[in-house]
Amino acid sequence: MRSMRGITLGLTAFVVACGGAAPPPPPPPHPPVPVAPEVAERDPSPLSREEVSAAIYGTLFQERTEWRLSGIRHMVTAGDAAGSLHYKVIVRCRVAEVVARPSAIASRVECVNFPEDSAAVNPFDRVWVAGRGGLFRADTMPASEAEWSAVLRGRAVFRNPPEPLEWGDECRERVIDEDDQWCWSQNCPGDPAREGRLCFSKQGALVSVAAHSMAETSDVLALSVVGDSPTQSTESLPHAAAPAEAEASPPPPTESRFDSARDGVE
Repeated sequence: MRSMRGITLGLTAFVVACGGAAPPPPPPPHPPVPVAPEVAERDPSPLSREEVSAAIYGTLFQERTEWRLSGIRHMVTAGDAAGSLHYKVIVRCRVAEVVARPSAIASRVECVNFPEDSAAVNPFDRVWVAGRGGLFRADTMPASEAEWSAVLRGRAVFRNPPEPLEWGDECRERVIDEDDQWCWSQNCPGDPAREGRLCFSKQGALVSVAAHSMAETSDVLALSVVGDSPTQSTESLPHAAAPAEAEASPPPPTESRFDSARDGVE
């Protein structure tokens, strides 16, 4: 009896020394949680053709749209070669290419008969991009997602809806509400200094295009949409410029700024 009691006390002491009863067995592992396959993020704000068409610049994004613009070129030279030249200019411009993305649409406008000897830059002949934030401009047609994003991160020429704006460091840009029109202008200093201007009616139509370079020779082109423009054309524009048509000389503009001589360049 005494030996059995000793064995029992020894086992009890061993269990107490080891911290009590033996731990329960670990639970079975949980089954792995299924991982959803990666899905490309969709554009949260797609842009429809109908929304772009409703904007004042909507005609820029209609395929085969063509404009006929007519106006006067004023060339005034100072110094020893002082003199002036004024003649009629007819320019044709059209939507040459349209590329659409879910959140933006790009359009390439090309023009012919803009005087090749002019230092003024046609502000209309370029790539335009319509996005949720308004109308943007680009040097070339965007070819990658990075290029599309870079254009849409820039400053809008016209916001949607338009509002008066003024901004710029090297080049000053302005958007002006002129009663029945919205007009954008850009003024860049340099040699020569250059200005460009586009005006759209509030009903949604291109109204006028103006370009000006100013150095020793001041070269102003003021063009207005005429006739039944715009039209839908299936023909390609000619690549060679036709000779300008001579016309009686009007008086030259007295100011160099676009917004200070309404009878001259606006």
